[in-house]
Amino acid sequence: MALGIVIDGRRVRDFGIGTYIRSLIHALSRIDTANHYTVVTGPGEARVWGPLPENFRIALYAGDDHTDVDAFAGLRDVVGAGAVCVGVRSEETPAQLEAAADFMVDGPAGVRELLELLVR
Repeated sequence: MALGIVIDGRRVRDFGIGTYIRSLIHALSRIDTANHYTVVTGPGEARVWGPLPENFRIALYAGDDHTDVDAFAGLRDVVGAGAVCVGVRSEETPAQLEAAADFMVDGPAGVRELLELLVR
């Protein structure tokens, strides 16, 4: 039975831990085709991973400001149609973010509610 494994890749640009994370993910992508991996990444880091096998994917990304519009684009470049970009609504949410998001949630509480629904 295949396992679903999540790896936190948000610190991939750090020297020590980032080197370890990159090496781990690239090694796993070469030797393990049976399990399903989801790499959680942050703004501007989705492109770091390059092409990964079909059993790897870059996961849902939630953002609340103009810098996250670029992160959404990067995630879609890497994952394609499987990318899910969530805009987090606040008083300062730019129109560009709302246009770029697949859907919107209301504040951090909305993100938490979405994640709770996904794990059920």
